[in-house]
Amino acid sequence: MLKDKSDAEIQALLTDFIITIVGMGSPGSMLAVWFAAMGVGKLNLIDGDNVEISNLMRQFFYMESDIGHKKTDCIKRYIERFNSQVSVKSIPEYVTEDNKIHIFPKSDLIIQTADKPAGLIDLYINDASIKLNIPTIYMHNQSIGPFVIPSHTKSMKDFYDIYNNKTDGMFYKEINNMDPRSVTSYPTIVHGVVPITSRLFDFIVEYIVTKELPMLENNIWYENKNKFESF
Repeated sequence: MLKDKSDAEIQALLTDFIITIVGMGSPGSMLAVWFAAMGVGKLNLIDGDNVEISNLMRQFFYMESDIGHKKTDCIKRYIERFNSQVSVKSIPEYVTEDNKIHIFPKSDLIIQTADKPAGLIDLYINDASIKLNIPTIYMHNQSIGPFVIPSHTKSMKDFYDIYNNKTDGMFYKEINNMDPRSVTSYPTIVHGVVPITSRLFDFIVEYIVTKELPMLENNIWYENKNKFESF
């Protein structure tokens, strides 16, 4: 438990931890800055998007001067201005079927917040998580989870297989025939994103310190229902 460790012990665990965040939208960019502020030792940031003017209203670590520049580069610069002790690697690329293994640096945890290509991005990262043996936590609009530990828990694909069976195979047909530019509908205002991102942040800090996160193993937290559901 967190209360069983001293501040110095917790800080040492944070300093030694390596996090890879996929997606530098509202949740991913907030998590990157918050973890840097806490002193997580190394952050790898993955996203191929450039900053657009529409991002500024809800992705509030970007500035007007960042428009047209890679999101990962902008967040890296932002972090380095207030905590030069954190090592930040910018990887300004999308995760794809072709690069899904080699794009991921050595990490203790992958956080998946990206929303395109819808559905498929989770399967790409699921494959990488298992192949590279890196625990991974998934976040979607109004949900957190599952937390996947390769060879220990069910995977994201297991969850999708269940959902696909419930839809008589339509789910996989849809995501495999969807325009790759399609994304899920994240809220267009900050107010809905902050609470769920804060909850995810707390889950991850607990994992860093305790090396356990049982409430999200084979479970998903639904923010709109205010409860966990197993699968």
